[in-house]
Amino acid sequence: MTARSSSPTIDVPTARALIADNPDVLIVDVRTPGEFETAHVPASINLPLDQVDAHLGRIVNDAGGRILLMCQSGNRATAACTRLADAGLTDATVITGGMNAWVAAGGPVERGRQRWSLERQVRLVAGGVVLLAV
Repeated sequence: MTARSSSPTIDVPTARALIADNPDVLIVDVRTPGEFETAHVPASINLPLDQVDAHLGRIVNDAGGRILLMCQSGNRATAACTRLADAGLTDATVITGGMNAWVAAGGPVERGRQRWSLERQVRLVAGGVVLLAV
């Protein structure tokens, strides 16, 4: 069994209804700070996946209610959910499809400064080098 199949999930419409009905639901975005700054769900908090282990004890002790985990597509959120479940926090759920699904479903988004992905930056530099070499 993979971590993906063992993590509880919720689709975007159900997550939005849950958030609307219960303002105490905590949305934890496990993407990088740059990804979070570019676009995130209003009232969500950013806890990058690489920092989850460092804050695991505090998260488990301080969790007061339902936690929804989100990343770009769902993979990092699933990993975070597995870590939280292994530490004893069983009320965390992954939003299926992450921000990609949230945006596609028309969910509200707070947008910050747009950033280029690393791949796009590399392509720009490589293209510039080729152009200068011609």
